[in-house]
Amino acid sequence: MSDRSIQQLLAAGLIEKAAADCKETIDLIESAEQGLREARPVIADDPVRSVSQMYDVLYSVCRVFMLSQGYRTVVEDDYVVVLRFCEASLDRKEVETLQAFNSAERRRHDEMYDGCFSLTSEDASSMFKRARKFIARIKTVLAISK
Repeated sequence: MSDRSIQQLLAAGLIEKAAADCKETIDLIESAEQGLREARPVIADDPVRSVSQMYDVLYSVCRVFMLSQGYRTVVEDDYVVVLRFCEASLDRKEVETLQAFNSAERRRHDEMYDGCFSLTSEDASSMFKRARKFIARIKTVLAISK
């Protein structure tokens, strides 16, 4: 992440410095992986719910990444801040995954009022693979071997 982007988030009062905790990082990554495993069985029957669960998992992983870098958010409803931090910090492929999930979540939210969802089980299956790769990449970046 560029120093300028970090400084902008800090100056806006959206993030603050925080001590990284290795054990907490590992525990939170394991919890996120469990959440991803729980999303998999419902892909065929309820792809919308599955993608929503995966979105929450990726958000959790992004929070872990942010904490591991020595920052935390200080605002409620911090999804946007966490995603901005990670989009500015990670490689293009990870950013594309975050953007795909963000787009799917926005679509799900917009369609919720119609009761007619366009996310398919094929979409959810593809998103699952991307989420799994995203978590693996974050684990590599954080040097977590489990």
